[in-house]
Amino acid sequence: MLAQSRPTSTARLHSFLVGPSRKGLWVVREEDGSTEGVFRTQRDAVRFALSEGGSAQTIRFISDTLDPSWYRPSANDNAAAAR
Repeated sequence: MLAQSRPTSTARLHSFLVGPSRKGLWVVREEDGSTEGVFRTQRDAVRFALSEGGSAQTIRFISDTLDPSWYRPSANDNAAAAR
């Protein structure tokens, strides 16, 4: 009897969030937080997510602001948001 070999796939499915930041840039973040990027256009953000192993089915657009993980709003940002 021959042993059947199963294809072993080390590629994992990447899921990305894409959304606008408070500063008007576009942020891409892998849902597990391992990858992140900040871009000037939505098109560039999507291109990055696709190049990092995502697919059209694994990119989720959000309407709320998505700030980079390293971004910390300042008092000026809070005052501008209140206007």
